[in-house]
Amino acid sequence: MSMFTLSKNVKYREEKESVFIADCKNLRDFKVNKEFLPFFGMLRKGLAEKGIANKREKLLFNDLKKMRLLAPLQFNNIHPGNYAVVKDFLQRNLYLEYPGLKSRGFELLLHKLKECPEFFIGLYLSKDLIGVIQGFPRDDYLLMSEIAIEKKFRSRDFGELLAAEFERRARKKGFKKIKAGAQDKAIDFYKRIKYKPSVLVQIKKRDAPANLAKLLKKYKILAKVQDSKNILVLELACPKSTPRSLLKKLEKEFNAFSTQYIFTKNL
Repeated sequence: MSMFTLSKNVKYREEKESVFIADCKNLRDFKVNKEFLPFFGMLRKGLAEKGIANKREKLLFNDLKKMRLLAPLQFNNIHPGNYAVVKDFLQRNLYLEYPGLKSRGFELLLHKLKECPEFFIGLYLSKDLIGVIQGFPRDDYLLMSEIAIEKKFRSRDFGELLAAEFERRARKKGFKKIKAGAQDKAIDFYKRIKYKPSVLVQIKKRDAPANLAKLLKKYKILAKVQDSKNILVLELACPKSTPRSLLKKLEKEFNAFSTQYIFTKNL
């Protein structure tokens, strides 16, 4: 289904009795009735013409297209030859903002891209890359390994669009579960798209706290991900109310060298 949103140089604002639209590139502006304000809110987040039931809104949509004030939103598979561009995009819009987030190796991701290209997806506004989501199979689930939206296009639900497309492709391939690792700032996003949180705690056994057995009774263990000679990795259930300080709290209690959220969705 073809979707459109406002072109990157088009802005709008609510006025007393109208909606003011400005085309900053071509230095033109105009006004429409204030009744169209909710329509512009939907258009800002991406709208398919087939989804417009109101006749007046459909006429306005077509007029905006003719005036080249709209641009297509498209999902395209990422090509291995262009993956360096995607790597740079993720660096600018993900890793620089989350210094504690470890980027996966370029060669590993390029290898996974060649293995399962359907799960490496770019979101394009016309020809401009504005979002990336990528992942690959792990054991009995599909890992959503990275998701990022260009800064100036956030708060427009484009992350939700990417996640929905990723889930659609996962279902088509027969996957029953998706998992994603994330930090504190991502809690609201994943909860909004119906992913359930747990916490992955990684402990060096030589640094394990003396009260480890007591802590393991305090927190519900969902899985022992790893229990080797030197490393213990546990997946713990989250409390019903998930505080933003939970990762730091668990890191301190368990003397862990790494903590992160694991968000899971059953398809």
